[in-house]
Amino acid sequence: MRSTILLLVAYAATAAAFTSVPGASTLAVAGRRPLFARRAAASVERRTVLTAKATTITEEEFEVMMEAKAKPILVDFYADWCGPCKLVEPFVNEMAELYPGIDVVKIDIDSARALVKQYSLKGLPYLAVFKDGEKKGGIEGAIGKQKVVDLLKKQCPEALK
Repeated sequence: MRSTILLLVAYAATAAAFTSVPGASTLAVAGRRPLFARRAAASVERRTVLTAKATTITEEEFEVMMEAKAKPILVDFYADWCGPCKLVEPFVNEMAELYPGIDVVKIDIDSARALVKQYSLKGLPYLAVFKDGEKKGGIEGAIGKQKVVDLLKKQCPEALK
């Protein structure tokens, strides 16, 4: 008796959830999805997936890039255990796709302690712009994409064209 009541309560809650959605008609019958779910699936748009990603490099590779002075470099100093670092990762990867005139790289601070000391990094994530072998600017913390674009426009506008 008790399991029947619980089943009816669960069924009523599910029915209420389905019928409270705009465009919902009835519950699924015999394993079919509700009408509104089929409509939603049919209206899904295809999205472009970015293919370029920021390259993870070592401390030694970074030193070679700094000596070459070929292009401006956007460096994402991050750590695998850092939650805010994971929040900024998608738009750091997007910068690599949008601005081919800039090298976008990532450096794990746990394996690059000398760079942490050299640039006095205090918080993560830290996004820095390097140009002509020296640091031009940086932003600490989980910031928005527009702030990174503004930093790049300020420090190396010629590379964004």
